Amino acid sequence: MGQYVIALAKMSGVKTLNVVRSQDASGHVRHFGGDRVVIQGENLPKEIEDALGGQALSLVLDPVGGEPVGILAGSLRIGGVVIAYGNQSGQAPVFPPLEFIFRGLQLHGFWLSRWVR
Repeated sequence: MGQYVIALAKMSGVKTLNVVRSQDASGHVRHFGGDRVVIQGENLPKEIEDALGGQALSLVLDPVGGEPVGILAGSLRIGGVVIAYGNQSGQAPVFPPLEFIFRGLQLHGFWLSRWVR
C-alpha cells in the first residue's frame, strides 16, 4: 500500500514523509521514491520534526495503530486528517483528545472491501 501511495503522491506532486520500523525498510522506501523517511523509535517526534523542517503534515495514512499515530497527529496542521486503514500492531490508535478539540483534527477509518462495494 505504501508503494502505491508514494507513486500516487509523485504523480500529484505531493511530498511524502514515511515512517518505517527498520533501516532495511528505509532503503526500500527510498528506492520506491519516498521523499523523507524516518525510523520509528524513541526519538520519533524529533526525527519527524527534523524531517519536516518546520512544515506541518496535512494527512496521515496509518496501517499500524498504537502510539506512533498520536505522534504523527501532533505534526498535523490545524484541521489535519488521520486515516486508519489497518491495525498491524493490534493496538488502537492513541491520540491526545485535546488535539481533536483544540486543533480540529479528524480521524477516519477506511476499509477497502467496504469502499469497493
